[in-house]
Amino acid sequence: MTRRLLVHAVVLCTVIASSSVAVAHVASQDRRPVVHRSSSVSAREYRFERLTSPWRTVVRDERGVVATFTDGARTVVITGPARTFSAVATSSWVRLAPQPWTAASAQGAWLRPWLDKALEDRTEDVLAVAAHYLPGAERDASAALDAAGYVRLVYGYSLPRTPAEMAVTGTAVPADRLAVQPGDLLVFSGPAEGSVGIFFGLDQYGHARYVSSRKRTDGPAFGGDAFGRHRRGAALVAVRRL
Repeated sequence: MTRRLLVHAVVLCTVIASSSVAVAHVASQDRRPVVHRSSSVSAREYRFERLTSPWRTVVRDERGVVATFTDGARTVVITGPARTFSAVATSSWVRLAPQPWTAASAQGAWLRPWLDKALEDRTEDVLAVAAHYLPGAERDASAALDAAGYVRLVYGYSLPRTPAEMAVTGTAVPADRLAVQPGDLLVFSGPAEGSVGIFFGLDQYGHARYVSSRKRTDGPAFGGDAFGRHRRGAALVAVRRL
């Protein structure tokens, strides 16, 4: 028995999902492909404000502050979901911009696409990578790192080798608990070449907590209040933003 195969149309529908656009391609025997676009994420409206000490640009949308860019630095503090690192609870995520920030960067063609993506990015940031090397973590570094070696492990080996050299790297930030932000390098005086750590944030008591490493003792670990008293005459001498 012969059957007739009736084909009225062949429709191929491919949906390509992105962060902001869904595209549907429809093809048939009788017409050319048609493309329909619809926005899946409402466009954000950013407002930029310039602040000093250090010079920086704060970015806001309808929710409030979403990012802080500092002149001369690539580290950017992004507002995201809250996380807890030991005693520090923070909603700050530290990302590296593709280039150092300047006052004119707000008009840069790269900024909007980069910031849109960064605000939705939940992959590991600087703080999460730094936490990998704390005691008990998956990549526990144990006693294998001195202070500068730990910072270079997190930020990259293009950084100088000693805390003294790191004290003049990047953008200077006032040594004040209201000026520092997560991801900043805290440089301390002390025996030999001193020490350096990565600032994580304030704990529930308002203490400025940071992670540093001592090769001869316990490797990377949280230190006490960066602005408090330290053993053996150590004191905070510089804050740098990379």
